[in-house]
This record gives sequence, structure tokens and C-alpha cells, in this order.
Amino acid sequence: MLPGELDDRGVVYVTCSYGHKSAVIYKTRRYKLLLDSGARALIDGYTNESIASFASALERAYEFYLRVLLRSKGLSKDIIDSAWKAIASQSERQFGAFHILFLSENKLTLDLNPDIPAIRNRTIHHGHVALEKDALAFGRLVFERIFEIEKTLDPYRNHADQEENDVIEAQKSFIPSGLEHMVI
Repeated sequence: MLPGELDDRGVVYVTCSYGHKSAVIYKTRRYKLLLDSGARALIDGYTNESIASFASALERAYEFYLRVLLRSKGLSKDIIDSAWKAIASQSERQFGAFHILFLSENKLTLDLNPDIPAIRNRTIHHGHVALEKDALAFGRLVFERIFEIEKTLDPYRNHADQEENDVIEAQKSFIPSGLEHMVI
């Protein structure tokens, strides 16, 4: 990893001009980071990469929603982590779990725009080279979807904050002992 590069855990390791090393924990929800990554890829002209990042962002938004709602039901982080392992690499199951829990909690469905899986699958699984307009449309659909999900989390703010705090504590646990760090 290059100095100053954000790693998968959301930590940036830096060295100042005097040689002092430290770590910066980037405090943001993973799906927001992936939305940003998708937008940057799109701006730079990498349409397929932007679609992949946007698709990942949506899956992480589903995961965040599930984790927050399950916490609100009194389930521990450990049991949620254990259950998540069964669907962690299966996007259709993640969507199914989200869809049913959303229905149970909100008494309505949040139907998936069929263009989201169509564009994602065509690009990621079939190797279609996406046009800029396709990537932009996909990004807009995903952003709107995530915005809808976030609106429903307002009553669960305390549980969302706890989920975010647990992520930060996990990030801190990977920083080598004695290395100065800060959260931004």
C-alpha cells in the first residue's frame, strides 16, 4: 500500500516530512465511500469501474440497513456478524434479506428498479463496456435508492451511530500499538 492511500479498513497511514508515522481513520459509512469512488471513476472516464463501485455501494447500504435494524431488535454485533457470513458474498440473498426486513419494518416494499440489476449484470457479468450515460444513469439510480434507505433509518439514529462506532473501534484495533492515530 502506498503512503497516504486509504486501505480496505478505512485507515490511511501517513508519514510527515520529519519521518513521523501516524494513522488516520476515515470516518464514513462504507457505502458512502464507495459512492464517492464510483463518482471519481465516472469523472475520470472509467465507466465500468464506476458501475462496479456504485453496485458495491448499494450492497453495503443494504448491509448497513440490516445491521442497524437488527441492532434495534436487540441482537448483538457478534450474532449479526455470524449471520452475515452466510450471505456476505451473495448479492441476491443480501437484497432478499433487506427486502423482507424492510417490508417487516416499514409495512411497504421498496421495489428495486429493474435497471439496477440489468445494468450491473450486463457490465459486471457479461463484460459490456458501459457508455458514460449508462454509468451516470446507474449512479443516479443507486444514489436515489440509498437516499430512500437512509430516510427510513432516521428513527434508528442511535443504532446507526453504534454501528458506526463499532466500525471505528474495529479500525483502531488494526492500527499497530504505539502508532499515533486520529479519526476524521
